[in-house]
Amino acid sequence: MPNVTAHIAAVGDIDGITEIFIEENSGIPTDASIILRDPTKIGNLRSVKACDIRELIKERVDLIKLDIEGAEYDCIEVWDLNPEIIRCLVVEFHDYQRGTSRINRSLCKLNDPGYSLLDKQKRGIDLPLIPQNDSELIWAIAP
Repeated sequence: MPNVTAHIAAVGDIDGITEIFIEENSGIPTDASIILRDPTKIGNLRSVKACDIRELIKERVDLIKLDIEGAEYDCIEVWDLNPEIIRCLVVEFHDYQRGTSRINRSLCKLNDPGYSLLDKQKRGIDLPLIPQNDSELIWAIAP
Protein backbone atom coordinates (compact mmCIF):
# COMPACT_ATOMS: atom_id res chain seq x y z
CA MET A 1 0.00 0.00 0.00
CA PRO A 2 1.36 3.46 -0.77
CA ASN A 3 2.10 5.80 2.12
CA VAL A 4 2.09 2.98 4.70
CA THR A 5 5.10 2.09 6.83
CA ALA A 6 5.31 -1.31 8.51
CA HIS A 7 7.69 -1.93 11.39
CA ILE A 8 8.68 -5.44 12.39
CA ALA A 9 8.99 -4.70 16.08
CA ALA A 10 7.13 -4.54 19.34
CA VAL A 11 5.81 -1.06 20.14
CA GLY A 12 6.10 0.39 23.60
CA ASP A 13 7.69 3.18 25.56
CA ILE A 14 11.31 2.09 24.95
CA ASP A 15 13.75 1.63 22.07
CA GLY A 16 15.96 -1.45 22.07
CA ILE A 17 15.32 -5.06 22.94
CA THR A 18 12.42 -6.25 25.07
CA GLU A 19 10.81 -9.56 25.84
CA ILE A 20 7.49 -10.61 24.39
CA PHE A 21 5.31 -13.20 26.11
CA ILE A 22 3.83 -15.83 23.79
CA GLU A 23 1.25 -18.13 25.27
CA GLU A 24 2.09 -21.83 25.03
CA ASN A 25 -0.21 -24.09 22.98
CA SER A 26 -2.37 -21.23 21.77
CA GLY A 27 -2.19 -22.15 18.08
CA ILE A 28 -1.90 -18.71 16.53
CA PRO A 29 -0.35 -16.40 19.16
CA THR A 30 -2.86 -13.55 18.90
CA ASP A 31 -2.38 -12.65 22.56
CA ALA A 32 1.39 -12.05 22.40
CA SER A 33 2.43 -9.01 24.39
CA ILE A 34 5.36 -7.23 25.99
CA ILE A 35 3.07 -6.93 29.03
CA LEU A 36 2.36 -10.13 30.99
CA ARG A 37 -1.38 -9.58 31.25
CA ASP A 38 -2.45 -12.82 32.90
CA PRO A 39 0.09 -14.42 35.27
CA THR A 40 -1.84 -17.71 35.21
CA LYS A 41 -1.02 -18.29 31.53
CA ILE A 42 1.88 -20.55 30.58
CA GLY A 43 4.16 -19.46 27.80
CA ASN A 44 7.59 -18.38 26.70
CA LEU A 45 9.48 -15.12 26.60
CA ARG A 46 11.29 -14.20 23.40
CA SER A 47 13.61 -11.27 22.83
CA VAL A 48 12.41 -8.90 20.12
CA LYS A 49 13.24 -5.45 18.80
CA ALA A 50 11.21 -2.70 20.45
CA CYS A 51 10.36 0.72 19.01
CA ASP A 52 9.54 3.68 21.21
CA ILE A 53 6.19 5.03 20.01
CA ARG A 54 7.53 8.59 20.37
CA GLU A 55 10.22 7.86 17.77
CA LEU A 56 7.84 6.31 15.23
CA ILE A 57 5.58 9.31 14.69
CA LYS A 58 7.47 12.43 13.58
CA GLU A 59 5.25 13.69 10.74
CA ARG A 60 1.52 14.12 10.26
CA VAL A 61 -0.41 10.87 9.99
CA ASP A 62 -4.06 10.34 9.21
CA LEU A 63 -4.63 7.12 11.17
CA ILE A 64 -2.85 5.08 13.80
CA LYS A 65 -4.31 1.79 15.06
CA LEU A 66 -2.96 0.49 18.38
CA ASP A 67 -3.80 -3.08 19.29
CA ILE A 68 -0.77 -3.86 21.40
CA GLU A 69 -2.21 -6.13 24.08
CA GLY A 70 -1.80 -4.03 27.21
CA ALA A 71 1.14 -1.81 26.20
CA GLU A 72 -1.25 0.93 25.04
CA TYR A 73 -1.30 2.51 28.51
CA ASP A 74 2.49 2.97 28.66
CA CYS A 75 2.54 4.35 25.12
CA ILE A 76 -0.20 6.91 25.71
CA GLU A 77 1.33 7.91 29.05
CA VAL A 78 4.65 8.97 27.47
CA TRP A 79 3.37 10.15 24.08
CA ASP A 80 3.04 13.84 23.19
CA LEU A 81 -0.40 13.59 21.60
CA ASN A 82 -1.01 16.37 19.10
CA PRO A 83 -4.19 16.47 16.98
CA GLU A 84 -2.31 18.43 14.32
CA ILE A 85 0.10 15.50 13.89
CA ILE A 86 -2.11 12.48 14.65
CA ARG A 87 -5.52 13.02 13.05
CA CYS A 88 -7.19 9.79 14.18
CA LEU A 89 -6.09 7.24 16.73
CA VAL A 90 -7.91 3.94 17.19
CA VAL A 91 -6.91 2.13 20.37
CA GLU A 92 -7.97 -1.28 21.62
CA PHE A 93 -7.71 -0.94 25.39
CA HIS A 94 -7.29 -4.17 27.34
CA ASP A 95 -7.78 -5.40 30.87
CA TYR A 96 -9.43 -2.32 32.25
CA GLN A 97 -12.05 -4.11 34.29
CA ARG A 98 -9.15 -4.92 36.60
CA GLY A 99 -8.56 -1.21 37.19
CA THR A 100 -10.60 1.62 35.69
CA SER A 101 -8.26 4.40 36.81
CA ARG A 102 -5.62 3.55 34.20
CA ILE A 103 -7.99 3.65 31.21
CA ASN A 104 -9.52 6.88 32.47
CA ARG A 105 -6.07 8.50 32.79
CA SER A 106 -5.34 7.45 29.19
CA LEU A 107 -8.70 8.71 27.94
CA CYS A 108 -8.20 12.05 29.73
CA LYS A 109 -4.79 12.36 28.10
CA LEU A 110 -6.48 11.85 24.71
CA ASN A 111 -9.32 14.21 25.57
CA ASP A 112 -7.15 17.07 26.94
CA PRO A 113 -5.60 18.12 23.57
CA GLY A 114 -9.06 18.13 22.00
CA TYR A 115 -9.64 14.66 20.58
CA SER A 116 -13.28 13.54 20.45
CA LEU A 117 -13.63 10.11 22.04
CA LEU A 118 -16.00 7.60 20.48
CA ASP A 119 -16.81 3.98 21.17
CA LYS A 120 -16.90 1.31 18.45
CA GLN A 121 -20.50 2.29 17.60
CA LYS A 122 -19.22 5.88 17.06
CA ARG A 123 -21.06 7.17 20.15
CA GLY A 124 -19.44 9.85 22.31
CA ILE A 125 -17.82 8.68 25.53
CA ASP A 126 -18.47 10.37 28.85
CA LEU A 127 -15.60 10.45 31.32
CA PRO A 128 -14.98 8.78 33.61
CA LEU A 129 -15.69 5.65 31.61
CA ILE A 130 -17.27 2.73 33.40
CA PRO A 131 -15.98 -0.34 31.52
CA GLN A 132 -18.49 -2.88 30.28
CA ASN A 133 -16.08 -5.38 28.70
CA ASP A 134 -12.49 -6.47 29.28
CA SER A 135 -11.35 -4.86 26.04
CA GLU A 136 -12.82 -2.02 24.05
CA LEU A 137 -12.04 -0.18 20.85
CA ILE A 138 -11.90 3.61 21.34
CA TRP A 139 -11.61 6.20 18.58
CA ALA A 140 -9.83 9.49 19.25
CA ILE A 141 -10.60 11.91 16.43
CA ALA A 142 -8.91 15.30 16.00
CA PRO A 143 -11.13 18.39 15.84
